[in-house]
Amino acid sequence: MRKSESFSRSMSVFAMPVPDDAMAPCFRPGHYVLFDCAEPANVGDAVVVVFRDGAVQVRRLAACSRHGYTLHAYQPASDALVPHDQVREIHPIFACRKAKDIGAVLLPAAAERVRAMQGEGRHA
Repeated sequence: MRKSESFSRSMSVFAMPVPDDAMAPCFRPGHYVLFDCAEPANVGDAVVVVFRDGAVQVRRLAACSRHGYTLHAYQPASDALVPHDQVREIHPIFACRKAKDIGAVLLPAAAERVRAMQGEGRHA
């Protein structure tokens, strides 16, 4: 999940395929989650977790403490405490769509973001 330098400056909304069935029935392989890199994740949010080693997971942020992040999976039901230094990024998920529906969601979201940036005097 790498984003180009110019794209990351102009857009903060991304989509990625659900990597496993650990969050079924809410998020299933074959679906895409949409997340916003500009928004902070809060306890209780469904999140995309990007690890320092490049692995990516979809989980629920159950807790955040000085020891790390507690990530919850539904299948099998489990919690994992992950030290802060193992996590590169955590982003909240705001939608989940089937692959065939993803373009209908992303294109309007991207267009809206570009219009907002142009209104702020920034260039996409």
